[in-house]
Amino acid sequence: MAVLSERMEEIQVVTLDRPAALNAVDAELRDGLVAALAAAEADPEVKAIIFTGAGGRAFSAGQDLQVSMSLDATTAPAWFHGLHEFYQSIRRLSKPAVAAIDGVAAGAGFQAALWCDLRVGTAKTRMGQPEVAAGMASAIGVVPMLRALGLSRTLALSLTSELLDATTCLEAGLLNEITEPDRLMERAAAAARRMTAMPPVAFSLTKRRIAEITQSAFDEAIEAAAGFAAQSYATGEPQAAAAAFLARKGRA
Repeated sequence: MAVLSERMEEIQVVTLDRPAALNAVDAELRDGLVAALAAAEADPEVKAIIFTGAGGRAFSAGQDLQVSMSLDATTAPAWFHGLHEFYQSIRRLSKPAVAAIDGVAAGAGFQAALWCDLRVGTAKTRMGQPEVAAGMASAIGVVPMLRALGLSRTLALSLTSELLDATTCLEAGLLNEITEPDRLMERAAAAARRMTAMPPVAFSLTKRRIAEITQSAFDEAIEAAAGFAAQSYATGEPQAAAAAFLARKGRA
């Protein structure tokens, strides 16, 4: 299974569990996350959700490069349309959602973390949007990035594909706290419980309103990403970038 879901008292811990692939997003992980979150949202005993990644090296390194190599101009749009429910499953949560990030959160993983309410990291945390370097347009991620960073920093981060270190992420508001790796889950749980202590109806209604404000921009970004994917994959740039990276890592 690419996603593990287990209870820690009143908190559901959802773990992206592909450590050999740095918890990169493939169809199994994408669908597993959607199912785990739907179950947690429907369970009245679950008061909050913590997301984390297995292996201690990454929350998620983004889209699986094997997926990138397999796509072309005709199949890429469907893959990006499929990401709509992946992100929307986080966006629609009425319960507190905290990302516990030890290592890299890049691309699709970065975006998933940004849709959470709070993010707790460690000194090893690095976050960013490397799509352009991977031959793909940065279309979906700019929506939560603009909300978190503003236009100037969103442009810089998207166009340079830079990964920011933990201290910079904290200063920019991408992280809410930095802690030691052995205290990551403890601090993420503390952040979740601060939110569960709030009046639940007011809390969930506020989350719903924030999601409503960004919904049209999110939906439009998915459509744009699908269209851009057809153009990008027609050039062969994403496939070549993925193949070159995997060759350097000895995984091609």
